[in-house]
Amino acid sequence: LAGSLNNFKKPAIRTTLSTPGLELEADMHKTEDSLIINSIKGKYLGIRFNSSGDVLFQGSQTPVFNINAHASLSLEDVLKDLPEGPEKALAPLNLKGIVTLSADIDGHSFDWKDWRIHSEITSPVIRIMGYKLTDFKIIGEEIFGKVKNLTLDGQFYAGTLHALGNVNLLQHNMPYDLALNIENTDLHQFKLDSPLKMQDLNGKFFLTFIGHGSASDFKNTLSATGALSIRNGYLGEFDMFKGLLSVLNDALHLGGIMITDVAANFTIENQKINTEDLRLKGPTLGLLGKGWVGFDQTCDLNITVDLGSSIVPDIAHDLLQSVGVHIYDKITAPKFKKKISMPQVINSLIKKLWQ
Repeated sequence: LAGSLNNFKKPAIRTTLSTPGLELEADMHKTEDSLIINSIKGKYLGIRFNSSGDVLFQGSQTPVFNINAHASLSLEDVLKDLPEGPEKALAPLNLKGIVTLSADIDGHSFDWKDWRIHSEITSPVIRIMGYKLTDFKIIGEEIFGKVKNLTLDGQFYAGTLHALGNVNLLQHNMPYDLALNIENTDLHQFKLDSPLKMQDLNGKFFLTFIGHGSASDFKNTLSATGALSIRNGYLGEFDMFKGLLSVLNDALHLGGIMITDVAANFTIENQKINTEDLRLKGPTLGLLGKGWVGFDQTCDLNITVDLGSSIVPDIAHDLLQSVGVHIYDKITAPKFKKKISMPQVINSLIKKLWQ
């Protein structure tokens, strides 16, 4: 079609085309120096589309075109028909849902790398890696193969999600920058779509994240810094926290201990989330932690008691200061190793006796 536009002689052009994977119906009008596209509609690889616009001819120069396009598509159907490279890169995201696309396209050639595109993508519900995002909306611009100021907004389990990013589609590894913010996500609703669905989990989740990497190899190239928190929660049924509290109760005999709040600054590198200041807090006891959690759902964390935020008798401070817990292996079935510094405990008892 692109190669034959200059050869049209009739002012009115109406045509249909049907081949495996493609259905096309066009209604166009040819003038002396332009082609007016009243409508080009059809279906391609499961994508239903409708477009209009015009193409301006400039003698021997490349035509200039301005097209407005609309499309409706199923993410599952489109992704399975992508070339192997993009399909492999996007497969881990497990994208599902029906989306609507509107785009204004202009350019001086039929090579997409020379286009300017302003687009808007919306969907009532999509799923990413099994998790649900509602009232989904993306607005972005592609200028000569580079996606700039791409914004994403949506509702994420009664909370809000906002992201801003850039992607270079011209480079083979498709490098990107991404800033992400999640606020007030309801963990009780979130757990129903997660491996935690059988556990009692409540609270509000917050996340701030700034990262970069390669879209063609997301897991191996992601590098980021961020902060997360859980507020006013009930987290005692989460396997990691349940085991941790059980070990502390056995070691300290403090009675029922709860974790209601979590906070941490973190970095991401080499498929690991690293933190030096994990903070766990309950009504009577505060805990500090450092270590890492891997993308493969393994972990290695060391937890100690935060005496500054624990409501315990002064006489117990020395004992608490000597107790630590090592959490390791799979997050879904973590192992715990209690660590007590006996020399420190003995020295503390001797000091108490001499006072």
